[in-house]
Amino acid sequence: MINRVTLLGRLKGPAEFAQGADGSRYAVLTVTTWYRWTDRETGRRRSKADEHTVLTFRRDLLGYLERRATSGAAVYVEGALGSVRGASGERLAAVLVHRDGTVRLVDAAMAGAEDEAGPEHDAA
Repeated sequence: MINRVTLLGRLKGPAEFAQGADGSRYAVLTVTTWYRWTDRETGRRRSKADEHTVLTFRRDLLGYLERRATSGAAVYVEGALGSVRGASGERLAAVLVHRDGTVRLVDAAMAGAEDEAGPEHDAA
């Protein structure tokens, strides 16, 4: 079976870092993606944004993310869909970046952004 997720979006905020129960350090990113369409009834352009939680335990990425992952940065993520326990014990979906995944900060032009602030978001 295949469990692969690819995201291209923008960081909602800087990377957050935490330590697991076993002492291992990890990074948590919130990546915003969006899509656009034209409403057939009104002819108006619409867009919808989605937020995705991304976790990585890769030590080689932690320093890179500490130095470079800032709010609004364009980011490319490859990982696997998984779940993690939230603070109150509930299961939350997340993109997990393991040894075969990656997180890369990319130039805004490569990400297809229209401007530095990102797309306009109409109410969906």
